[in-house]
Amino acid sequence: MIEEINQVILSEKEIIKDIREHGQSYELLSQLLGLNNELQDLITKEDNSITSKTNIQSRNTKLSEMKYVDKKDEVEISFLQNKSLANIANKMFGKKTEKMVPKMQQMNEDLQKANSGVLLQTFLSITMFITLISFIAGGVIYAALYFLKIIPINYIWIVFLLPVVCFFLFYSYPKSEASNIDKKITNELPFVTIHMAAIASSDMEPTQIFQIIAMSDEYKAVGKELKKVLTQVNVYGYDLLTSLTNAAKTVSNKRLSELLLGMATNISTGGSLKVYLEKKAETYLMDYKLSRKQYIEIAGTFMDIYISVLIAAPLIMMLLFIIMNVADMSIAGMSLKMLLFLTVGIVAIMNIIFIFVLNMKQPAV
Repeated sequence: MIEEINQVILSEKEIIKDIREHGQSYELLSQLLGLNNELQDLITKEDNSITSKTNIQSRNTKLSEMKYVDKKDEVEISFLQNKSLANIANKMFGKKTEKMVPKMQQMNEDLQKANSGVLLQTFLSITMFITLISFIAGGVIYAALYFLKIIPINYIWIVFLLPVVCFFLFYSYPKSEASNIDKKITNELPFVTIHMAAIASSDMEPTQIFQIIAMSDEYKAVGKELKKVLTQVNVYGYDLLTSLTNAAKTVSNKRLSELLLGMATNISTGGSLKVYLEKKAETYLMDYKLSRKQYIEIAGTFMDIYISVLIAAPLIMMLLFIIMNVADMSIAGMSLKMLLFLTVGIVAIMNIIFIFVLNMKQPAV
């Protein structure tokens, strides 16, 4: 029985090695879960032959932790399994995108930081497939509008506009999603650190601290990163220090990465985890308050610019248009109606830009 358990563990290690080198995929995760279920059955059979109540309780605790992680992995796998789009895209563009993978390691890192759970090759295949579909859709839309005599033939650029937009959106998705997660983590980090410091004061084990935070609905962004630590400990079999170091490498937020590495160093040197987390919480909370103060100052500056450019300037332009209308004047041969149309369009675009920039600068609440 022990030899069979060792063989299953060796097989799991090989799969884990492939996951670390090439990233997660449905096939590898499903194989890992299958072996994990087999391992649980073997351990259960072994437990039946052991009469020691203490050993049985210890093994049952370990199994419950493994099942806790398995349930989360099953949810992710069922999501990946429904991606028939990925299968079609890989069949059509898999060979081409395979050659592109070594040249796009930065995108691969962004995908990992975005917690996408998709291999870089699969993502590139999906991007090319969607771009192709959008090109065909653009052609159909243009042909329909042209034959209905809604648009002239010189609007053929519509055919190329849709695929260019789709390609740009897919290409920028990993970095933008990683950046979005980075902002969420930055917002949650001060309160997560305070929470962990409070738990650490009760002399709980670090893994229990991570499990409490990961199961909480209040810290969704940080919780996902801490689940990686728990998965490596409970499923992959790594020790806590190695798991913290590995998780810190794939975190999109530098502060959280430093926190995990600092906790690993603190645990290995036997320092007080409570004192370390309290000091970090003070620093993060101070930065949190400072970022709010900076945003208020930026919002005030934008308000002054907005009043000057988009309120006062259009009023002055309207007075000039009235004078031009009375004097029957024009600018660069453009009529008054054309000038009014351009002015309204520019003001609308400027308002959109101001709203977009303010949303970009606004810290999460």
